[in-house]
Amino acid sequence: MPAVNAGDIICSLFQAHDKGRLSHLADNTQEARVFSLKLHGSHSPGEDNYYEADRFVHVALFGGGNYVNVWGAISGQSRDDWHPTLHDLPADKWHYYASHDSAWRQDGVENILRQAEQELIADLAEQSGKELFHKDVHFSNHMEVEPEKVAITLEHRPHQEGRQTNHNNEGIAEVTTLYAWQRDHPPQPEQENEQDRDTGGR
Repeated sequence: MPAVNAGDIICSLFQAHDKGRLSHLADNTQEARVFSLKLHGSHSPGEDNYYEADRFVHVALFGGGNYVNVWGAISGQSRDDWHPTLHDLPADKWHYYASHDSAWRQDGVENILRQAEQELIADLAEQSGKELFHKDVHFSNHMEVEPEKVAITLEHRPHQEGRQTNHNNEGIAEVTTLYAWQRDHPPQPEQENEQDRDTGGR
């Protein structure tokens, strides 16, 4: 399956189940949906030559109303950069891609997947020792885990050369599975009405 088809699936699932339904949890913490997949690329110029490479791609989608924020993380350039799940993914792997009511699909989700494809093409070109193009590579992908609903905490960071940022220079400081976030942040009891406390609720 081409990676862009994976983008169509991600966008369709988010549109159907989550868009406009994710909650703001705390000052800088937002409910989000994360899609994780393994993107595989291979190049086989002859019977005796076969080259392959992988990337792990995580796409986080959140936001209220019609606007959707898109963040992405790509890993797998080396064994030291092997992060198939969210649980061991360093915070600085996340990059901002888009915040828009309609272009979040092209500028966000599909852009992340295209970037991962370009990295795979570069890897395979290095392995084979020749210039390769998109048509020379066979792509496939597999969602490693079910899409997760998580709590994302944003923090302000200074601009870093070469990394995409939004206008507030925010970064994702932490991604926590939602059940764990709720366990560590139980709902607070509602404050008793001042008048009720004075009058015994009468």
